[in-house]
Amino acid sequence: MATTYSTSLNLAYIGTGDQSGTWGATTNTNLNLLEQAITGVASISLSGTSYTLVPLNGVSDNPRNMVLVFGGTPGGTVTVTAPLVQKFYVITNNTAYNIIMAATGGSISLTIPSGITAQCYCDGSTGFYSAQTGSAGNFLVNGNLNVTGNTADVGNLSVSGTASLNGTSTAVTPTLGDNSTKIATTAFVATATGALGTMSAQNANSVSITGGTINGTTIGGSTAAAGTFTTIASGQQTVTGYTGSNLLSALTAGVSVTTNYTPYGSTTVTLSGIGLYSNYSLTAITNTSNTLNINAAGATLTNGAFSAPTLTSTVATGTAPFTVTSTTPVANLSVGGSSTKIANTGGWNITPTGTKLYFSYNGTNVASLDSSGNFIVTGNITAYGTP
Repeated sequence: MATTYSTSLNLAYIGTGDQSGTWGATTNTNLNLLEQAITGVASISLSGTSYTLVPLNGVSDNPRNMVLVFGGTPGGTVTVTAPLVQKFYVITNNTAYNIIMAATGGSISLTIPSGITAQCYCDGSTGFYSAQTGSAGNFLVNGNLNVTGNTADVGNLSVSGTASLNGTSTAVTPTLGDNSTKIATTAFVATATGALGTMSAQNANSVSITGGTINGTTIGGSTAAAGTFTTIASGQQTVTGYTGSNLLSALTAGVSVTTNYTPYGSTTVTLSGIGLYSNYSLTAITNTSNTLNINAAGATLTNGAFSAPTLTSTVATGTAPFTVTSTTPVANLSVGGSSTKIANTGGWNITPTGTKLYFSYNGTNVASLDSSGNFIVTGNITAYGTP
């Protein structure tokens, strides 16, 4: 009977009466091949994108080894084709690319990523499978643990080093108010920030506001809403002496308000937007740190028109304190210093221009006086008469 060979490891089966006097050498070879299958380590250098493990009968070969260590510079993903026989392997991928373990005629393959050592087997009918897809009991990782696929419930997982989660990772959402070291999910953050409430509840000295409303007033808006508005922070303005509702609301409603407006320090105050409100009056406006002083009894500002017995303004020399614009003569106007134009009730105007002083009546110049003392008139000059 002739010698045959086993399916998986290609060991020699000596036929009856065969190899008389030489069967001992064949048996020793078989034992060596068994040792290679159990403990053998083969290093294979890859240079292309495919490699075939070729089985040999009765002699040493690569696919019979227990451990296959792949190296080299293949330049891309490599498909390694092994015999479609029952065999267990330990595959080490020392290349920079993935290695796909496939079997001749098989339909199932297994990918070994770069830098990974994996245990796998060929089932002899459909192809390659991973030999380690789970762990019973405790599982200890002494090096780096890289997870590239989906994970199921693994019970308690304790990580003493730095964990890098590359992908969409989920976690149990802690209850609102939990102040432990648990991972805060996006759901926890949304719930916590959505319940912040008012600024006073934040317990902070400075709160930045980028939108929303205060007492119904839109941030950045030009119109205030009704509410209570008594004191603004130090360094701004303080409005006192009126209670019950918002001051601007009172102005809008036509309420007569008696109050003091006092800036902090010497801050320059600009009153603007008053004309937006109708039917209001302000009495006794005081600014003790600046040049505006309106204290006389009966001083009012009503519907945009100011009236007072006395208006005093102290300004630097040569600076006009205010401008009087009128289409009719202004009575009882006293201006200290020089003026560019003086008008009275008879249609007369005296206007200095250059080196001359012009006298006009109803817009027509009738006389002039120059800096040399020359007096020129359009009519007659009468001496020693009665003016």
